[in-house]
Amino acid sequence: MDTRTAAPATVGDILREEFITPDMHTLYDLAANIEMDVDQLAQTLSNEHQLSDAEADRLGKYLGTGGEFWKNLRDGHLRWKNRTNNVG
Repeated sequence: MDTRTAAPATVGDILREEFITPDMHTLYDLAANIEMDVDQLAQTLSNEHQLSDAEADRLGKYLGTGGEFWKNLRDGHLRWKNRTNNVG
């Protein structure tokens, strides 16, 4: 696999793999704690919604990762998507 063209992890990927687990956070609990609509959070998990800066900051504050972590994931994936859409 060419790592230059491989899709980077998304916000949804990391949330699902690291934070939305039976013994940690449920979707509803996380949505309530970061003041986000549960449907919008579900769309984020399925990569249909991009976090706003404010959502990223609230998520980072609640999870202890800092908002920049989530913004960097979001922005890195958007850059990759734009780059791959402009190739060919």
